[in-house]
Amino acid sequence: MTLYWNVLKNPSDSTNHILEFGLICVNAGYCAIGFDHPLDKGMNSIDTMFAYTISGTAYLKDAYCKTKHVFPTIDELSGGTNDYLETNGGVIDGQYHYRWSRKVNTGDSQDATFKNSNVYVSWAYHTSLTSIGATHSEAGQNVQVNFLANSPTETYLSGMIYNSSSPYPTDSSNDSVVTKLIPYDFLGVSYINMFLDLTVGEMIVISVYWALMVIWFSYGVVNQADPFIPRKISSGYVQMIILNYIFLFIPVTRYNVLQALFGISFERSLKFHKWLGFMIFGFATGHGVTEFVSFRDNIPYMFSAEDQFPLFGIIAWLSLGLLLLFSFNPIRRKLYELFLVFHIPLTLVTVTFSIIHGEGWINLLPYMGFSIILMVIDWALRLIIGFGIPTKLTQISYDEDSEVTTCVFEKRFLTFFHDPNHAHYVFVYIPQVSIYQLHPMTISSSVKLENGNHQFICHIKRMEGGTWAAKLAQLAKSKKMVSEYYGVRVEGAYGNLSIPFFAKKNDQKRTIVFIVAGIGATPCNAILTALEDPKYNDPTPYKVYVNFTMRNEATLAQMSKIMQQKPNVECSFYVTGVKSVKKSIELMEKGQDNSEDKRFVRGSRPNYVEYLEKIKSQIIQSKSLEYVSVFACGPSKMMNAVHNAVWTCSDSSCRFELHKEEFEF
Repeated sequence: MTLYWNVLKNPSDSTNHILEFGLICVNAGYCAIGFDHPLDKGMNSIDTMFAYTISGTAYLKDAYCKTKHVFPTIDELSGGTNDYLETNGGVIDGQYHYRWSRKVNTGDSQDATFKNSNVYVSWAYHTSLTSIGATHSEAGQNVQVNFLANSPTETYLSGMIYNSSSPYPTDSSNDSVVTKLIPYDFLGVSYINMFLDLTVGEMIVISVYWALMVIWFSYGVVNQADPFIPRKISSGYVQMIILNYIFLFIPVTRYNVLQALFGISFERSLKFHKWLGFMIFGFATGHGVTEFVSFRDNIPYMFSAEDQFPLFGIIAWLSLGLLLLFSFNPIRRKLYELFLVFHIPLTLVTVTFSIIHGEGWINLLPYMGFSIILMVIDWALRLIIGFGIPTKLTQISYDEDSEVTTCVFEKRFLTFFHDPNHAHYVFVYIPQVSIYQLHPMTISSSVKLENGNHQFICHIKRMEGGTWAAKLAQLAKSKKMVSEYYGVRVEGAYGNLSIPFFAKKNDQKRTIVFIVAGIGATPCNAILTALEDPKYNDPTPYKVYVNFTMRNEATLAQMSKIMQQKPNVECSFYVTGVKSVKKSIELMEKGQDNSEDKRFVRGSRPNYVEYLEKIKSQIIQSKSLEYVSVFACGPSKMMNAVHNAVWTCSDSSCRFELHKEEFEF
């Protein structure tokens, strides 16, 4: 069993603090804790907490044990009183969780009165029985603890234990960083890191899926009546192709099932869509090879549109190969519009010819019908909400120093169940930039106006060449009147934070760490905007750390929330570029000189391991919640370094959990 505790201020008596306890037991029987017993006397004249669970309901009793080897009695039945202010508990992940609170001095002679000194604690449990009259299975004593070693920082609120059965948050184990990434940038390393970056939850999903594929392959082999081995293997490949087609479109629906069931965000689930596509191509290749072997005496049949339409299978395979070629990182990330133009038509060709080949309307279409329906509904909603509801571009500007274009939009309704300030992104359509292209942009901040419209700001870095971002920058520099921008539409907002950043009411707050670089600071600015909501600052605000790396200070000027100085936000700004004398004079004349600002570190880059270790020491010293939410957004080299730092610095005293905003389109 594991005991947790926290000292809280008593709102009605500043001299009599409140102790909040949490206990986790692994056995189904009772658990008991004895407080302040004489040395080597165990459960002798001792205040006792007795807890057990029946049919999922937790019971916690304020008890007293008079002498050793005698069963404890409930205070209310033996002349005392029940002095627990609140109790709660339940079964979480197969473990038995209990929470209770009480005053340091209850005034009850059968309760321990805690002081700022060590007391001896004893414990006992039974592996299966819950009766207070059952002799324990195991017991221990003489554990020295000073429960009042730390002064209270938070105030006790009625209901704070009732609203949570878990002693401390245990809901993010599936998002743990499992291993380090390869920090070097050589050919193919990004694909290796894609697998090393898997979380525990994602590994579970993949393990179950591969087991399912083995079953389907085996079924295909056994079900093939032809004894010729290549034909049997070919049949197994067909079944695996069908299985992968069933799930192919589910990860790319905006409200996909992976998020609902496993907490895998849309951005991360896109890699499952890519892997499914590559597996279909691989299995289709194997299927084609074994079919050529099977029909080696009749090769012309393989290129015919006769029975089973083998030619259509070859066309589907070639179309899928071309589609995957345009999906590789250099094209997809740097030439997103080119990727999009080829991706959708080639997908339609591949799926259509796959359904026709081998009478797929019987063998394939019924299986993948569900995912197709989901995809049609998804596209219909995106079309209606994204393009049916008008969007107004109210402001557009370009900053030459930061090479950033700023767009301000207004729209009546964005999407369902999303807060735009929770690091979300939108797809922007501006026909004056491109008639047929949409482009993803992160929301830097959003407010709801008095007229009910959402006003949100997006920043985008200008890229070289004829990219969408470069065309937008040129348009902004042309000083064209915003009234001349017609037909503007915004689709979204989309995005999910894969780990907790915003605590539920009365839950203990996490420390939040932002590690960002360049234009990657936009989601950080949005979350800081969200944290200004009073509901996140009652009774105390979050403790926030910001580590922002930039080439020059002009980028920072775009992020107003990050630049603000607040007592609960600790910022470190790393400026890697060298500022010219002329520029320094210009900033001084504008009153924007930051040379005396101690938050700035010039001419160097951060060491993320040292940075997180410093935060960890502060968390341990302040007795804050040991779970820390880390948000990272920036270039891949930085993201790998942050990932490895999180892996290195996490331990039992402080657990860093990482959300990476990579926009894996």
